[in-house]
Amino acid sequence: MITASLTLIAQAAPLLIAACAALISEYVGLLNVGIEGLMLLSAFAGISGILLTESLGGLIPGLAIALVLGAGLSMFITALAVYRKANIYILGLSINLTGAGFVSVLSTRLFGNRSIVALPPELLLQPQLVKTVSAALAVLTGLGLALFCRYTKTGVRIKILGKDAAFLDSIGVHTARLKIAAMGMSGAAAAAAGCLLSLQLGALVPNQSAGKGWIALVLAYAGGRSVVGTICAALLFVYLENAIAAAQIGMEHPALLIGLPFVLGLFLIIAEKLIVRLWKRYRIK
Repeated sequence: MITASLTLIAQAAPLLIAACAALISEYVGLLNVGIEGLMLLSAFAGISGILLTESLGGLIPGLAIALVLGAGLSMFITALAVYRKANIYILGLSINLTGAGFVSVLSTRLFGNRSIVALPPELLLQPQLVKTVSAALAVLTGLGLALFCRYTKTGVRIKILGKDAAFLDSIGVHTARLKIAAMGMSGAAAAAAGCLLSLQLGALVPNQSAGKGWIALVLAYAGGRSVVGTICAALLFVYLENAIAAAQIGMEHPALLIGLPFVLGLFLIIAEKLIVRLWKRYRIK
């Protein structure tokens, strides 16, 4: 049971962390639409950073490059939106649309290959170590975000920011800087999710994020804007994906089941909203 739970959490780690990134941006009222592109760019930055800084240790410098890239891009587009009144959703979409192109061009320039960039055997991490680190990082991200938003002044302000920025302005909080800092956290989390995708595989492959950034945005909403709800939604989604993958074995038309996790997820979201609404209407006062 413990092994199965650890495996599920490790598999869900990239999606769970990306969903936390989406949740942070939702708190400040600036949904980070660019998570998909940030994950892809950071997956490339992580792998290429490890390869290019092998003499300096490889892993730590590579991951640091990816995290700085994710946080920096998010803070940059947020600054444009806050100070220059740019549309942050269009800026986020531009990251998604241009990310794959940048990765292809840079991969060709740096490694002479625009398809698969793999780590050499001496730089690969042991599968069990990757699983343990992935699960630990997922738990630490979820738990850390929950504690940060509940027990720190900055975290509480971030949760208030998207709902009542005027109140924060009235007590002297610099809301523009807070938005930029929070979106930097969101970008760093998206970058960590992208790095995990490439480290779990030991290579960078085309379209590595495979829509997980978009799914993360949905999971943040499905979780009811709460950390616990978002984590549960991510774990449930990955569990359903695994169940559907197992059910496809031996089927004549397995493609029919590919979209089932999305359909079931949508059903659960609608059911949850309906139950909450009925509870509020008919509960005994």
